[in-house]
Amino acid sequence: MNIIQVLTTQRKGKFVNEASDKLAALVKQCRATSRAGALMITLKVKPAMNGEVFVTDACDCKQPKPEVSATLFYDDQDGNLQREDPAQESLPFATMNEEAANQ
Repeated sequence: MNIIQVLTTQRKGKFVNEASDKLAALVKQCRATSRAGALMITLKVKPAMNGEVFVTDACDCKQPKPEVSATLFYDDQDGNLQREDPAQESLPFATMNEEAANQ
């Protein structure tokens, strides 16, 4: 048997059906995220007693992960993070009361 025949007869065709379903789901996820994913098919072969072999299968997906946005921080000399740039001077803002703001 060639590899295609083995895959289609493995577990009476159930393996190739499961792999096909996982591939379709992976393609949809890749399109939705515009990122790459992977489908890995593994066949393990284990010798038996009288010249036979057992073949077990696995089909795993590495789903694409959506990009997570980053947050900008500034660090100081001690390695602490802060949201404001320590090299930037602060501007002296004053709070206005409502009457002055309406004039």
